[in-house]
Formats: sequence, C-alpha cells, structure tokens
Amino acid sequence: MKKLLLSPLLAKDNTPKKQYKVQIIQNDSSKKGWGTVALVIGSFVFDVIANVTANSDSVKKIAQDVEDYVNSNGLDAEQITQKFGQQLKISIIQKFQAKKRAYRVWESMRFDIKLTQSAYTYLLSMDDKHSCVVFPNDNDRNNLYTPQNHALPANNSYDIQSNKKGRETLYLITSLRPLYFDKFKTNSFYRCASRNVGLRKIAEVQNGSLNDVYRVDLEVQGSNLPSLRTVRTVFPYTAL
Repeated sequence: MKKLLLSPLLAKDNTPKKQYKVQIIQNDSSKKGWGTVALVIGSFVFDVIANVTANSDSVKKIAQDVEDYVNSNGLDAEQITQKFGQQLKISIIQKFQAKKRAYRVWESMRFDIKLTQSAYTYLLSMDDKHSCVVFPNDNDRNNLYTPQNHALPANNSYDIQSNKKGRETLYLITSLRPLYFDKFKTNSFYRCASRNVGLRKIAEVQNGSLNDVYRVDLEVQGSNLPSLRTVRTVFPYTAL
C-alpha cells in the first residue's frame, strides 16, 4: 500500500503557543484626554481610554478580552489597536519634559525623554506661522529610541533654540514605524513647512494606531542678540 505523506504546510503543528498575561498598572504619566490606567502585554503598553481605576470591573474585563485575543491570534500591536480601538490607545511616551519651563531667546533648550517601548522619535516645533522638524536632523539622525531615559539633544553637535519671544510649542512624536514628513522642506538646518501643514501632520499622526504624541508649551523671554555660533542652529522661522 502506498504511503501518503502530508506536506509541511498541512501537517499539524504541535508546538505550544506562547501564552501572554496582561498586567494592569496605574500609569503616573497620563496625558490629557486619556485615563490613568494602562495594560502591559509583552513589550507593549496601552492606555485605557476611560476615566477608570485599575481595579474596576470594566478594566478587568478589557484586560481579559485582550489576553484572550492575543493568546488566540498572537501578539501584534496593530491588530490589538484595531480590535480594541474604542477602548485602548498605544502608549509610548512615558516622559517628555523640558529642563526649564521658560527660556530666553537664543538659550539652548534641553529635554528629558523616556519611552515605554522602542519607537521612532521626532520633535516638531510650531509657532503662529511655521512648523519645523527639529529632530532628527543632519547632525543627529539616530531617532530609534529604546525604552530608557534619553536627553535631547543627545550630543553637542547642535542646539535647540528660539529666535523670538513668545510661546514655543513642541510636539514629541513617537511611532512603532518610521514616519515621513514629505511636505517639510529643508531650510538651512531643519525641515520646515507652514503651521497648517504641521497641524495636519499632527492630526494624521494622532489618528495612527501605532503612534503617540505629547505636547509641551514653553515661554521664551527676551535676551541679547545671538553670537555667531548659534545662528545656524535656531528654529529657522524667519528664513521661510
């Protein structure tokens, strides 16, 4: 009798699947508009979109549903956000904080950043007319940040400065996938566009299931004229 052989694709896979357990945590670094409770599964963190407490029945139900789904379908952040998009939001940014609440014109700004998971990281500045991709730039292209503390700028190859008084708005943008700023054109040191283009890009990123955005507003006060050393490294709004 001729023996029939099953092809590898049809053969039964007896390898046990990895089982995941969802952890519920109280997130101290909550952002405006989101709750303070997060779910951790594997290397991913998701904010619960609700004003709830970590021990509430609704959160436990969401956690159990996510755990069952992942253990049946595999761990995929995009699939999770598509399945539970009304209840969860990917959480990447744990901390984005300026060293000071106010700076003077031409003063170098410094920021502390901490992520919950590895992500592509961008810094976008915006005033009443223009928006610029401040980071990454020609002097620092390494924007794949790991889940640990980071300083921005990461080295002394450039400075982040403002050339006029008023409010400086900065957006820290993170994503599990690379983002593209095609409508931002190179202008001296940074890539810049109009304010409206910047606002549309922020809205586009916020609607993405694998992205996280955090906004910081800084006060910029008057100062003396800049030295020649700083001219090339400011937000280049006046050149647009």
